[in-house]
Amino acid sequence: MTKVKAFYGRDWAQRWERVLTAVAAAPDAAGIALLTSLARAHKDIADEHAWMQAILNRGTLESVLLYVDLFIERILGTEPHGADAWHVGRQLAEYAQSLPELKHQLRRRYQTVGNGLGRTMLEHFFGEAASDEDLLAMVKKYAANSQAYDGQMARAVEAVAVDKVPVAEGSNSYSIYPAPVGSLRKALFDLLNGSPTEATIAKRCLEAIDKLRDEHGIAANDTRHPDVMSERPWPPDVEIS
Repeated sequence: MTKVKAFYGRDWAQRWERVLTAVAAAPDAAGIALLTSLARAHKDIADEHAWMQAILNRGTLESVLLYVDLFIERILGTEPHGADAWHVGRQLAEYAQSLPELKHQLRRRYQTVGNGLGRTMLEHFFGEAASDEDLLAMVKKYAANSQAYDGQMARAVEAVAVDKVPVAEGSNSYSIYPAPVGSLRKALFDLLNGSPTEATIAKRCLEAIDKLRDEHGIAANDTRHPDVMSERPWPPDVEIS
């Protein structure tokens, strides 16, 4: 590609999706290495959607993380009409079930990522498929940035506190069931002794969980008080159920 561009100058063909598709089909670690170098040196051979499809369709943990890293680094995700942070987050959620290690790897990146579209993309992923650890990481990130509880965190709370089961294969309709949140509520309760910002956000999360429990019920073995043995009273103004 370097030689083609040098030979044709400004007149070289702007879109070489077939080259990208061929590189994406290269197997194993060699394919990932070639895709990585191609993206960094010749991202302009295809549009954003072609890059997303080529990389994610490999369907491996390595390929998904490659796309995430390129998005965080702003190599991909820069075109005005390309894949935005919300769209990428939803795409990543589709891989969470088939790639068990993905959530751990994304949480590691979230803990170190700066403010920007990379962080936003990961928070959209949490809004679709958050675990207890993901939500707690969000609380700490928000507190470190003096950021208030918002709708994005509310979506992550819901992702943790309820299970959505399709009524039929391929259906867009879901049955909603309460998910176990005992350990999460205990961790949030502990954060009430943290910094004032952490305590405020943790309290909002506990309130949101209780509202969801009021609406959808309580999972088996979840307790009313998250940490009775602490002998601390329930936080004031928190709705309990």
